[in-house]
Amino acid sequence: ALVWLVSLIVLAAIWRAFLPLSSPWLFFLLLLICVSAQEALRPIFWKAYTKVEAFLDILAEKLSKPRLYITDKIQIALDTGES
Repeated sequence: ALVWLVSLIVLAAIWRAFLPLSSPWLFFLLLLICVSAQEALRPIFWKAYTKVEAFLDILAEKLSKPRLYITDKIQIALDTGES
């Protein structure tokens, strides 16, 4: 959720740079670009999440702890907003 919030803040800063818009078409174009950027970032966030999950499994093995259970993975996904 934090990464998603940071991306919203960055896109809001870009949005603010173009206001006030003189044409409704420019407004639509800017909105389309911002939404597209958000959706383009989603797979990047997911890839980072899966890498962190794999790293936690490796770390657990090195520390002789049990691997992540499915409930742990679901909790991490919910906490990061990836589900």
